Parts: sequence; structure tokens; C-alpha cells
Amino acid sequence: MAADQAGDGADHISGLPDELLNGILVHLRCTAEAARTSVLSRRWRRVWTTLPELYFCDEHEAAEPVVRAQDRVDAALDALAAATTVSRLELKMPYSSSHVAPERVSSWLRFASRRLAGELHLLLPCGHGGDGVKVEPEQRRVAVPVCAGATAISFHHVMSHTLRFPPPTPAGGAFTALATLCILQARVDGPELEGVLSSACPRLKKLALPARGGRPELQTLSLDVYWDVRIAAPKLAELDWFKFCYDPARRRFEEAGRHLRRLRVTTASSGAGAVRKRFNKVDELKLSVQIPNTVKDYERHVWGISTFSMCEILTVYFRAESRAFKPTMLHILKKCRGIRKLVVYFSIPT
Repeated sequence: MAADQAGDGADHISGLPDELLNGILVHLRCTAEAARTSVLSRRWRRVWTTLPELYFCDEHEAAEPVVRAQDRVDAALDALAAATTVSRLELKMPYSSSHVAPERVSSWLRFASRRLAGELHLLLPCGHGGDGVKVEPEQRRVAVPVCAGATAISFHHVMSHTLRFPPPTPAGGAFTALATLCILQARVDGPELEGVLSSACPRLKKLALPARGGRPELQTLSLDVYWDVRIAAPKLAELDWFKFCYDPARRRFEEAGRHLRRLRVTTASSGAGAVRKRFNKVDELKLSVQIPNTVKDYERHVWGISTFSMCEILTVYFRAESRAFKPTMLHILKKCRGIRKLVVYFSIPT
């Protein structure tokens, strides 16, 4: 077989430009694996340090000591080429990341504030300690610096730390590029976050959070709330109020229209009817129907879905005993007006 068919043993990959090599390493979606290519040759020694996307995704590596994973993150960030701008930074620590020192997390966020122009994702799953020492989240305060280049920020499973947002100041800058903010299963200081949302996030379009807040430009809102919330969102178009009760006295839409493009709500949430009444016209209503077996609870739930927004598309996710399906659906159809399309998903509880 000819040499050009069988291969001449030459290293053709190393001759590719850095941009193509970066593309190959990014697809590994693991910065640790990318860094290991530095042993291949002198040519590869610094290639990974110019990667535009960094992935530290060790949340499933339960066997690895948490400190070792943290040290690997620090070493990689220190080795990154000074001129490199990062378009994506994912930091997902192993189980029981309650042992991650807040100073360490703060340093990672400071790196993002200086070098990021894109997406930031932080996940610190809170397991049970290996040293047996319980530290309250209030003692693990993590300062979240202004990150002007971030277009999307996600804090998930950060229950072992408390995220602190310093009050915005004219000299402190703003999250000028931020369009999406998700703070789920995390601890935050409500008033601090509200101040940042109100004055330092001019381009925010999508918000998911367990705290009070609202933005004039906000269009999509998914709430995971446990306390009072005030929402100022005159351009609100999509609302997911799926888990918790709606009490107009405590959870208020101070600035919002009455017409939504999409509303997702469940009958299992007390006050679901009040949410639907608050928005009297919905283009698409996604309704989860969950009805207990007892007659008393059945009557209470049917009464609870007596108020419906006018909608064109109704999607019902029905989870109940089969004998409750027909009377409940007839009740819903009598109450809904203007339906042009109906979609029903049916499942029987086990």
C-alpha cells in the first residue's frame, strides 16, 4: 500500500492552526482532559491554555477528594493565557461541595468578572460533610462581582453558600450584557439582589430565581419563591408559577399586563385560580391537573380550577384516577373560553 494511503507516520494534526486545535479540544467539554494533551509534544504544551471555553464538570466524581478538584480549577485558571477571553465557564464541583471555601468560589467569580464574555454556570452540590463540621450558609458568604461581559449566569445547587450582591454604584459598573439569570436552589440576600436587578441589569430578558425581584425589560419569569415577592415587569410574556401558592397580598405583580403569551400553572398549588384570574388572557395555557383520591379533596380541587384565563391553546397534563378524568375535563372545557387547540396528556398515579 502506498505511503499516502497507509499513512507516513507524520503528525498532521499538530500542524493545524491554534483555532482548529482549540475547536477539537473544546468538544471534549472537559478542561482537565484538554490539559492532558500538553504531554503530547512541545507544540501542544500551551494549546489548551488558549481555550475559549472552560469546563470543570466533576459533580459526579464522588470518589475524588473535593480539595483536589478545587486545586485543579485554580491551577487551570492560573495557567490560562493572559490574552484569552472566555466565552463559557462551567464550574461543577463534586458531591459534598459544602467544603468549598467561599474565598475560593469568590476567586473563581472574580476571574469571570475579568475574563468572561459569555456564559457562566456554577454548581456546588451540597452533600454531607466528610469532616463532620457543620457550617451555616450565612458563614459561607460569596461575593458576586459585577461581570460586564456575562450574557448568561446560572447559580444552581449553591445551598451551602450565600450569594452576596454588593449594592450597585456609579463606579461599580453593571451587568451590561446579561440577558439570562438563573438562581435556582441557591441562597441569596433578597434586597441586595433586588437592587442589582433594578439598576444594574439593563438587558435582562429571562429570569429564574428564588428571591424577590423584577425588571422593566423582563419577558420570561420562572419563580421558585418561599417569601414575599414584588414583580415589576410590564413586558412580561411567559410565566411559570408551577410549585408554590399565589397570595396577591404577598406575591404581587406591581407592573405587568393582563395578557400573557404562555402561562404554566398547577392545580396542586393553592391560589392557582388567582394566578389565572390575574392574567385574564393567555395565548397558551399549560395546566397540570393533580387530583387526590378522596371525594372531599376532589371537590376542593375542582372548585380550585373554577377560574380560567381566556386562552387559544390549552395543554392539560392530567394525573389522577381514570374515573376523575371525564368530569374534570368537562368542567375545564366549560370554564375555558376561546379554545382553538386542545392537547391532553393523561397518566394514572402508581
